Amino acid sequence: MNDGRPIRRDYHHESLDLRTQLHVEVCKTQQLYAKTLSQPRLTADVLRNPSATLIRDVFVEVCRLTGCGAGLFLDEELDSVGVHAGVDKTTNFLQKLIHFIALATGELQPPEEEKVRIASFDALQKNRLLQDLHVLATSPDLQKMWIQAQTAVIEHRKPKVETPGLVL
Repeated sequence: MNDGRPIRRDYHHESLDLRTQLHVEVCKTQQLYAKTLSQPRLTADVLRNPSATLIRDVFVEVCRLTGCGAGLFLDEELDSVGVHAGVDKTTNFLQKLIHFIALATGELQPPEEEKVRIASFDALQKNRLLQDLHVLATSPDLQKMWIQAQTAVIEHRKPKVETPGLVL
């Protein structure tokens, strides 16, 4: 539950410890993707507060390179994430991606709704999401898991976008 603090955190005005944590996560994200992606460019400035559009672009490129997540999203779902997209469409995209990663990495319970909501606004959590996506897509040990997870999503797809926790 939200304890009254704003969901979106401005790390510039936070303690040195939190700013350092964000810096470490940004560097880790850059290091993971340095040899994998040429586009989109993952600069420190962009990763200090990654947008849903950036996460979508990284997902699409990772999917193109590794096949991880292929067919997970319809073209309309991917196209609806962007600058002019509503909060609901952006949250649905991030929620589905978070649930896919959780399922493919063997988490027994899908993430709670509040955790997903916070992750859609928090730069630290978005960097960790990008890191988890990279580990999932590039780990040979997890390949069988993500293939099973994406097959389950594709087989249970309905014409309307469902809550990922209910689809899987």
